[in-house]
This record gives sequence, structure tokens and C-alpha cells, in this order.
Amino acid sequence: MVGLDYYYIDFSNFLAQTNVSTPTGVMGTYANAGGAVYEGEEIEAQYVLGQGYSVYGNASSNSAKYDGTRVSVAESPRWTAALGVLYDNRHGPYWSVIAKWIGPRWGLDNTTNATGAFELQNSYYLKSFVTADLAAGWNFDGEWLSVLKNVTPSIKVSNILNSRVIDDYAGNQSATSAAFPSGAPLYFTVPGRAIFFNLSASFQ
Repeated sequence: MVGLDYYYIDFSNFLAQTNVSTPTGVMGTYANAGGAVYEGEEIEAQYVLGQGYSVYGNASSNSAKYDGTRVSVAESPRWTAALGVLYDNRHGPYWSVIAKWIGPRWGLDNTTNATGAFELQNSYYLKSFVTADLAAGWNFDGEWLSVLKNVTPSIKVSNILNSRVIDDYAGNQSATSAAFPSGAPLYFTVPGRAIFFNLSASFQ
């Protein structure tokens, strides 16, 4: 199974997050940055290997820029990808391991120039990163306690490698300094490893 698609989205009034200086420090707000165009291609495929096994892949190439400029819209990755292996036994175990890549992007797409005016400009470059998730469970046949059927316990482990890389721009400190006239930048990191357990069943 293979799927291909192309998208083109034209915004006429795009609201951009921006920082402004106030008597009490730097504050976040929104400004109309004019037009912006999102454009890209995506391919997705899954191939059945047999005996319950299959492989899955997804990739996209993306562009998001403000009209008449080379400035990228903040938080828009240049590309994304995923690759995984899946196994499914309808009368027993099933599991999947899927890795996801997020391409490079900019944390901010505007600044305030020397006159205090809003100006489009990229800053705070964010590198690409990868995470991997594991999911596993068991399909139980038959009835339980004469009232339950299709009992399926499962477990999911997100970020199995426990990556803590920077994955997002989180704004700036309100306090300014000579080294950081707009306030020191703050960043989010990928949440650590998390484990979830789920139990599903249907009543007769």
C-alpha cells in the first residue's frame, strides 16, 4: 500500500508570535505578519512481509514561508520521516517499533528592529531529532467470567531511548542584559521515557 499527496495552503492574514519590550521586561504577543504559504509533499507506504509482519514508512518535504520573503514560519520542520516494523497475530501477541524524525526548523520568525518595528527574521535554529516508540499487547480469544470477550492488555513505551534533546523554542526570559537584549532564550526538551498500560474488553 502506497499513498502520495501534495498540499498547498495560502494564509492571507497569518498571526505570528512575537516579543515586545515593555517597562517591566520582554513580553510575548501576536502580530499580523501578512500572508504565508504552506506547501509540501508526503509519501506513506506499508508492505506486508507475511506471517503477521509488515514494515511501515512515511516521509514528507515541507515549506512554510511568508509571502515575498525567504523567512520560514516558526516551528515548521523542513522534513519529517517515520520508519517502523509491525507484527500482528489476531489470536495472540502484537507489537510495533516505530522511529520518528523531525527535521530542522526555526524557533522564531520575527524580531523588533532598532526603531521598534516588527520585522520578519528567523532566529533560534532547532536541529533535527529522532525518537522511538514501542507498543505491544496480546489478543485473548474466548470469554472471561462469561461476560467479557476480546480482552486485550497492551503496553506502550514512548521515547524508549530516553532522549532529552532540545525539541522546541520556549520564548525568552523577561529580564534583559547586554548579552541578551531580548532576554535569554529558553528551550523545551523531549519528555523522558514514559510507560502506559491499557486494558480493553467488550461486554456481552
